[in-house]
Amino acid sequence: MCLRDLLDLRNRRTGRLQSWAPASVIVVIAVLVAAGCKENGEPTPSPAAVSRAATSTPAGSAVCASVSPSSPTEDTIFDTLQADASTLGDFDPGFATHVSEDKAGAPSELTFAVDSREGDVQHLAFYITIPSDWPITPGCAIPLGVAIGSLSWKATLGILNSPCNTVIPIEFEMQNASTDPSDTIDLLDGAGNLVENFEKDNDGSGLADVIEKYPVQLKDLFPGRTPGRRSVGIASVARMPVIAQSLLFPPPKGSQGQTLVILFQDFANIRTTVPNSPISDQCTPFSLSMTNFAKTDGGAVLIRTPPAGTYTFALTAFGLRDADDDGLENALDTCPFDMNVGDPRVTGSGDADQDGLDAACDPNDLVFDLDEDGDKHQNRGDLCALTPSTDSSGAQKDSDTDQIGDECDIFGNGPDAPDGPLPFASEAADVIIQ
Repeated sequence: MCLRDLLDLRNRRTGRLQSWAPASVIVVIAVLVAAGCKENGEPTPSPAAVSRAATSTPAGSAVCASVSPSSPTEDTIFDTLQADASTLGDFDPGFATHVSEDKAGAPSELTFAVDSREGDVQHLAFYITIPSDWPITPGCAIPLGVAIGSLSWKATLGILNSPCNTVIPIEFEMQNASTDPSDTIDLLDGAGNLVENFEKDNDGSGLADVIEKYPVQLKDLFPGRTPGRRSVGIASVARMPVIAQSLLFPPPKGSQGQTLVILFQDFANIRTTVPNSPISDQCTPFSLSMTNFAKTDGGAVLIRTPPAGTYTFALTAFGLRDADDDGLENALDTCPFDMNVGDPRVTGSGDADQDGLDAACDPNDLVFDLDEDGDKHQNRGDLCALTPSTDSSGAQKDSDTDQIGDECDIFGNGPDAPDGPLPFASEAADVIIQ
């Protein structure tokens, strides 16, 4: 889910969520983890690491000290999602959890895998519940820029108005990043797009600015909550930089859970993120695997297994909406209020002129027109393929974040209330520690 859409969803919240309540933990695409600087075998940074951490994060000790259970009262993005969720729709993601070492107290990788079959609804967001007594080292004990994990994302994309059938593996090296909310960077511009050169090292420190500083938008998404650990990965898709972030938050007071949040700045709602992006669609099949390393390259322990026993991890996932119930989520459906004739994953299916606009709403399916409404957004990447965008910035507005643009969201519930149910699913996986 793109960061701008998460912020929009939070801003139109009307009720209250229980996902941050006791015994809960979060992945958005998302996982929150309770963590504190301990002396029970957790890594103690080397003098060089301490020096670098002190240099890179002047307020590091203060930030660590602030990571403690709390009971914030402001709503988060998950409040909005939970309030709208239903079990309707073809949405049945797979989920698995793995460890590299199952002996109690041993350093061990912790891996989460999530996937969806071809034809299933694409994810909007998800979160994973992690047992509270699973020891994970907080970011305050790790120098900025150190690799603490990896993220593999196999995405099915539509490129340059083509059908959504190009499978692209995206690999991220996840580096430890700042959790200091007093030293921030702005990741989005006024139109909701990633700012130019967000991935660059603009101050010449050797680390990207987004690693050294905390994105101000995260403070809006998770008001009153400071992560105990954050990691950042930067990759490139179709020559466009994309960013993945993971955040580990301490739970509210009384909670027995930990939560890890994963945010993809351009996914899954790529169509509402960057005007005229070369990526016009994202769809299923999809798979994601995130591995949290057991140790740093220098040998410092990052994660240990808990005492012997059976531990249950749970996935809670939300899918994208489908206004006309034709099996195609709005983000993939160029005719969101008309039952599609074809399949947008298949070349020429229901699209005789192959201009990306399904025959269900194409004014003339025998005449090729890559941009039917002439607003410089190609049909498949246009939130309103038949109604031109009126925003001078080129941004496509979607006030209710249902992936139908405001200009054409005049049927159903209108532009201020989302169209189509929000699919919901929950899965669990056990890990046995000897």
